[in-house]
Amino acid sequence: MRCSATMRPVRSFLATCLAISLALAACGDDEKPPFDVRSSVEQLHVTHAPPATELAVFDHTGAQVAVGTTDELGSLIFRKLPPGEGYVIKTTTATPALATRALDVLSLESSAKPQSFYSGQKLTKGYQYITTRDGTTLSAYITFPAGPPPYPTVISYSGYEPSKPGAPVDDGTLAGLCDGLPVICDAPNDPSALISGLFQYATVNVNIRGTGCSGGAFDFFETMQLLDGYDVVETVAAQDWVMNGKVGMVGLSYPGITQLFVASTQPPHLAAIAPLSVIGAANTTMLPGGILNDGFATAWITNVISKAKPYGQGWEQGQVDKGDTVCAENQLLHGQYIDNVEQARQVRYYVPAEHDRYNIATFAYKITVPVFLSAAWQDEQTGPFFFTMLDKFVNSPAVRMNTYNGVHIDAYQPQVLEEWYTFLELFVAQRVPVDRPVSRGIAPQLYDQVFGV
Repeated sequence: MRCSATMRPVRSFLATCLAISLALAACGDDEKPPFDVRSSVEQLHVTHAPPATELAVFDHTGAQVAVGTTDELGSLIFRKLPPGEGYVIKTTTATPALATRALDVLSLESSAKPQSFYSGQKLTKGYQYITTRDGTTLSAYITFPAGPPPYPTVISYSGYEPSKPGAPVDDGTLAGLCDGLPVICDAPNDPSALISGLFQYATVNVNIRGTGCSGGAFDFFETMQLLDGYDVVETVAAQDWVMNGKVGMVGLSYPGITQLFVASTQPPHLAAIAPLSVIGAANTTMLPGGILNDGFATAWITNVISKAKPYGQGWEQGQVDKGDTVCAENQLLHGQYIDNVEQARQVRYYVPAEHDRYNIATFAYKITVPVFLSAAWQDEQTGPFFFTMLDKFVNSPAVRMNTYNGVHIDAYQPQVLEEWYTFLELFVAQRVPVDRPVSRGIAPQLYDQVFGV
């Protein structure tokens, strides 16, 4: 009996266990491993294993270094593994025992990819996937402005629904403008990207790993999420339709915060960032004064986690129903998310070695591109602690800041957007800003959507 791809486990628990047992009996040492494992940075990702089965990781000496139980989809992530070669994953109770071949756990340095990895990926308008350094695919939705390329280009990157396929911006009353402003009939699912599109920018809207149709599992600003952002920037910037060979990042709140983390990894083809309504640090938002913010902060992360579960955002099922097998496969690891609320409840003290990585003020000096930051002192969601990093962008060649009395959404007020647009024109498009009458003319409809007035 020959082991083949057709013998991969199916979703049913009984069928999965039976298929695995038969596969093991049929496979020799030189055949396909009994379940799939992806090597990542200090992680190993298991899929297509028997559900509810204990697995253990052994290093090259044969010592057991980690143990865990697969979820109902037969998936498990082993985190915080020392980089190295010769790891093996084995079942601890199954009869007969299952084991993988030798596996490598990547280090940050060994995970780096050559420029050809990025330039070799071809992206175009519409829905697609971007492959990151560990093989995880991130769902992306791209819009183009009117006219021939190249286009100034911005990225929105978050755990909301930025890569959800676009839709018309209104009930059809503006459809006559779609030839000149295609984004009206094909609006990205992110407000900052929509506004950028109205100003004739190409937009790339990406779900972070573990959300939407992206692969992997969610964990609040883990290392892989930052490295993914680096890979997204470099892949997009390598496209021949991108003006100047560099891209900017835009977004308010969650997609605003991600920019600061991604920029700290210093992607060489990042032109500038424009974070709006952001936190200063995770601890000042989640644990201000050492007291758990059991209001907005826990409610927000609980909502993000609930939507990071398999098919949690809802639109993923529609993609799968249309034949998107990548989205279906990517759901398998979503149940391996980290419960960041429970994680926060366990924190008693601020430990710099552990918590500085969530504190933007401690790494803002690593950001070496122009920064446009806007935030309100009375922000009811992210709070006023952005002030802790206002003087920390010491290596950014240009910094423009807007602070004001107001609330979370006020970063989209006209006074801020006028400066925001000017910033993008200067540092992303690299051209002299000019007034765009059409964009200004549809501002009433835009503000009716954003502010309700």
